[in-house]
Amino acid sequence: MTISPMKIVRLGGGSAVRGTVDIKAVAEGADVSQKAVKAAVKDLKVEGVSAVFKGLSGREAADATGKTGSDIRAALLAAYGPGPRGGLVNVAVAAKGEGKSASTIKRWIAGKAEPKPDNLNHLLAAARKAASTKSGRTTVVNARLATPAGAKMKKYGARLIVSGIQGREGYERDRTVTWDLPPDLAEDAMKAFEKGGDVGLADFMADYANTDNYSNLDDWNVFSFDHVALDEKAK
Repeated sequence: MTISPMKIVRLGGGSAVRGTVDIKAVAEGADVSQKAVKAAVKDLKVEGVSAVFKGLSGREAADATGKTGSDIRAALLAAYGPGPRGGLVNVAVAAKGEGKSASTIKRWIAGKAEPKPDNLNHLLAAARKAASTKSGRTTVVNARLATPAGAKMKKYGARLIVSGIQGREGYERDRTVTWDLPPDLAEDAMKAFEKGGDVGLADFMADYANTDNYSNLDDWNVFSFDHVALDEKAK
């Protein structure tokens, strides 16, 4: 039986992002096993981590879930970033990271060959670590800030767009918030992501909501992340 995210938050409260959902309450209220609830909450967490990674890294086509069945190109993009001249994947970096030749990586990207099971497991783990480890996030943050888009962000700020189940604690619903951030706050959002990943961004959002910029709400809760974007401003 599939349990909807809204049912989970209504019955169990807390946050899938922070791992604070009352699993027992959801299981009893929905008449399902605790195992099923844990699996559903874990999936929300995994997908949310990837969504935050895509939005803050600027790698929108990436897949950092590390799930079996992930698109190979999306996993390569998550793990190794885009090519220096506009290519989807940095082939040289991917070849080094995967211990394969550049031609093999190109065949994977083109769909002309598939990684063997051991290679696939290594790739999926690398994609997952890019989002779930501090070192991985530091690499992608530095890479983004070194781009022309990063330069604009530092000069003009950015627009943070977050879709997911969020709101004042106890009143969360599926919604999208759009916040225009000046350069210092755009940098703070990136630093929060670098330090704490999805939890770091949720912390940043809670702090931002509790300012004059967003009605001084002192109990903003992000239950789950569905889509995230941090788009640089042109001026």
